[in-house]
Amino acid sequence: MRELDPARKVARLADGGEIPYDLFLGVPVHQAPAVVQASGLCADGWIPVNPHTLETVFPGVYAVGDVTSVGTPKAGVFAEGQAAVVAAAIIARQAGRQSPEQYDGRGQVYMEFGRCQVARLDLRAKFIVEGFLMRKRRHPDLAGNSALHGWSGDPGS
Repeated sequence: MRELDPARKVARLADGGEIPYDLFLGVPVHQAPAVVQASGLCADGWIPVNPHTLETVFPGVYAVGDVTSVGTPKAGVFAEGQAAVVAAAIIARQAGRQSPEQYDGRGQVYMEFGRCQVARLDLRAKFIVEGFLMRKRRHPDLAGNSALHGWSGDPGS
């Protein structure tokens, strides 16, 4: 999408086409902020890191969150897991030892499917999905199934 024409309620596409809309919900192109790109740490718009330690090409310099090339979704739950690994590495480095912590790319996200159905997905960096479908407001541990039961099933009924 190139731009919106709110007066005509159309989205203009890069190829010149247009798509009409009543309500437009969009997510802008995600990229590292200009200050990060200008830092000299970026390659192809992202900071390359060791996917297990989150260390950059500069020893003792780490990057976490949306600016990295680690391959996880751009969501806070993944940045939080990354930060825990980096904190353990910095503490270990100060103590003169190796950190036993490695980032495994895990994080949990929830998807709503309508009709009071929500799925909790446990994701890893390579997007191997584990999880289960559950009813809204139902505690995940009570859903009664630890494997993803298809997008339309409800193992908790």
